[in-house]
Amino acid sequence: MGDRISISFKFKDDESVALFSFNAGRRLVESAEMYLKKLKTEFEEPRSMARHLEYCIPGRIMMDFIHYSTRDMEREDVILTFSLGINARDGDNSDNGHFIFDLTKMAKVYSEPIPGEILKRQVVREETGDYEIKHVRDPWEE
Repeated sequence: MGDRISISFKFKDDESVALFSFNAGRRLVESAEMYLKKLKTEFEEPRSMARHLEYCIPGRIMMDFIHYSTRDMEREDVILTFSLGINARDGDNSDNGHFIFDLTKMAKVYSEPIPGEILKRQVVREETGDYEIKHVRDPWEE
């Protein structure tokens, strides 16, 4: 079948909508990681448009990531590959679960990390130095 997955971006208590993909699988996570590395380098450029994103507002980051991810895709492929949902439960991510990119450490306006959530579901955390990824295997189990 597919390689279903979803991702979202989070800053403090604010989380973006979820981006669902029917067939991107872990490539979507890798793409988000590449995007965030590129974005961080753009923060350092004085005249970069990224300066509007340096506060890490999750909705704006998601919109920019969608633009970044689909810039070379045909319209039909975008429509057949991606959809948006209000949260991780609002679509199908049954193959790979949901990944949350916590941007707290990356933002210019907030330098203290937020305490980790106590989750009743299986979560894998990866520290990258600039952001944190939480992998929720099954968003339906709480």
